[in-house]
Amino acid sequence: MRFATRMPKGLRRLGRVTYACERESRNFDTQGTESGRRWVRNQHRSIEDWRRRSSGQKPASTRGVT
Repeated sequence: MRFATRMPKGLRRLGRVTYACERESRNFDTQGTESGRRWVRNQHRSIEDWRRRSSGQKPASTRGVT
């Protein structure tokens, strides 16, 4: 996890998921920038929903995962 130190503080919380999203969006740019942006936006929305759902049930467990 050495690359995590190079990332901004905000991204470190999402961790590897955000890193994968950015790499995928760069690949999508060659095919179609619009579709890539839409895909990343959907991914972020699902991540927010998952974090909200998990934190609502048991906040302690999410701290260990992230």
